[in-house]
Amino acid sequence: MAETLKFAYIVIFFVSLFIIVVVGLKECDTDEDCAKLYVDDIPKLLKCVEERCYEYTFIPDFIIDF
Repeated sequence: MAETLKFAYIVIFFVSLFIIVVVGLKECDTDEDCAKLYVDDIPKLLKCVEERCYEYTFIPDFIIDF
């Protein structure tokens, strides 16, 4: 009986750790989530790509085409 109870506690512990890690990896769903997470004095364009926030660098066409 004690071994079964110990096994149940171990399973619950590892399942809860797995859930915490999986939920913690997700950073954003939309671009607005990135703006809320990274509030800064300097405005930046942030994009949500594959549930991660990235800074978007915009290079106008007139700079590329000389």
